[in-house]
Amino acid sequence: MSKIYENYITEFATFLDEYDKGIMGPGKIASVGCRFTQYMAECGEDQFGREVLYNIKHRDIINENDPQTGKPLSSVKADVLADATEEYKNYKESKNDYESISPMVAALARLQKASMAEMGLANV
Repeated sequence: MSKIYENYITEFATFLDEYDKGIMGPGKIASVGCRFTQYMAECGEDQFGREVLYNIKHRDIINENDPQTGKPLSSVKADVLADATEEYKNYKESKNDYESISPMVAALARLQKASMAEMGLANV
């Protein structure tokens, strides 16, 4: 679990507790939404870096010879070996972080809009 994931999951849980207690207006929701947009950007940057590292590892594996035959690895075997690496695990983890936070950002935007409408601050 990445540090970014820990941060946004903790913050979202805190947000939900405060929201359920009714101590939050549209401005606070917007502030949380902005932080989550920043988390999303950080997740995207992390995902890109980890994807590059995975692609480098994948390239290195493709260029290896099969230890059993001495011949170049088949692309299928290289894919399987590359997908068993730590680089692949890290890449998939960061991709999951990005994909997990995206719906939270959208939910915060909808919640802010609904909160503003409830207070008569916007035409929804």
